[in-house]
Amino acid sequence: MFLPGRFFFIFSFILNASPVFASPFSVRQLLIPSAEPQSAPYTDIIIPESLELSHDMISNEVLSIADSLDSVFRKKAERAQKVNPTVLRLSQDSYVSEQQLPIHNTNVSFDLRLPSLEAKGQEIVDSFSFTREEEVNPGIWKENQREQKKHAAQKKWEYHFQPGVTVGNPTIIFGRARLQRDFDNQGPWIHRFREEVTWRSLGTWDETTLFTSDTIMTKSLLFRFLNQKDWTITGSSMQSHHGPSLIYQINDVSGLSYDTRMNLIMHDSAVEIDSYSMGFNYTRTLVRDWMFLQVAPGYLYPHWAHFAPVANIYVKLDFVFGAND
Repeated sequence: MFLPGRFFFIFSFILNASPVFASPFSVRQLLIPSAEPQSAPYTDIIIPESLELSHDMISNEVLSIADSLDSVFRKKAERAQKVNPTVLRLSQDSYVSEQQLPIHNTNVSFDLRLPSLEAKGQEIVDSFSFTREEEVNPGIWKENQREQKKHAAQKKWEYHFQPGVTVGNPTIIFGRARLQRDFDNQGPWIHRFREEVTWRSLGTWDETTLFTSDTIMTKSLLFRFLNQKDWTITGSSMQSHHGPSLIYQINDVSGLSYDTRMNLIMHDSAVEIDSYSMGFNYTRTLVRDWMFLQVAPGYLYPHWAHFAPVANIYVKLDFVFGAND
């Protein structure tokens, strides 16, 4: 079957057979951190076997499409990589605010990953001197050698490229390039840097810089401080978000974070406070690897309300197909 035919089959099946489109929700991208999980039994919601089989069928078709496209960048002697994080994601979410009309929508996004193409990009990144792994002293114990290699790998710059399409009105094709690195100085803190540039078929370019600092407080509690800048290059608008999070891993399937943020915005080279926010973010896996729930109640203190508290709640349901990693 040709690739366009496969896409038509997948989206037709979802739009006609899935009841989740009964009430549309809106889409918001959130960073959902996670701490080290505790040992706990995994409890799935019981779903009909026919629905599970339908999910597996669509997932296999999604990965088949990804492998067909990835084969263009592979040499004939190379085999397909076993791990492919390509996903077809259906998202329903709702954002309800005290002083604004509710926002409801549905999003269908095909996030394609091409491991062979990414590997070629990684080779180029690795060719620069600042990405080379530290040499390991051959005279030390093997255990320390393994630790040194692990530490050196954490210092390595990682390259990722993700093309995709978001189905909606209008349908948007996008391409996203990302460069990231962990900085672990063998102390209590692990710092992570990420630089991301996104192109969309609407003719827009966006850039995101993210720097987080994590420290593990207990086996199930993580403290994180986040600094993030979002720049709409084509629109010349810029905003940033700064603040701490306490992240608690309840068990293997659920987690809770408490987040506070200061949100800045730049106007005509002047930076001003746009809002403050605080709230909880609860996430839970409903069905292993493919159905996820997020509930985030909180307060926003916006400039337009003279920093008076505005209660809000965000609810999101994700259905994920593909991603065999």
